[in-house]
Amino acid sequence: MLKEKNDKRMQMMTSERSNIKEYEELFNKCKELYEGKFDNILMADIPENKPRKFRITSCNEYMVDNSDFVICYIDHTWGGAYTTYKYARRKKKQIFNVAEKPVE
Repeated sequence: MLKEKNDKRMQMMTSERSNIKEYEELFNKCKELYEGKFDNILMADIPENKPRKFRITSCNEYMVDNSDFVICYIDHTWGGAYTTYKYARRKKKQIFNVAEKPVE
């Protein structure tokens, strides 16, 4: 059951897993560290046979798709973080860019 905080759910999302053993260790560590602080912990379920470059992009898109808003630090117009930022804009997500000099 999710805790209500002013009608908001608090979720923590982590991105890709590189292999099952590391995934289980990471998930258990996250659960121990964050259980009770968040209502839910999600981890993107991306097939391991997908090439690494595309797994990271898929994980980032999963996080955007499963979020009500996005908090980021983007101060340049290149790279994976910026690509995810543009994806969130296309999805019309509310974006909070905390960079000192954020991009458009």
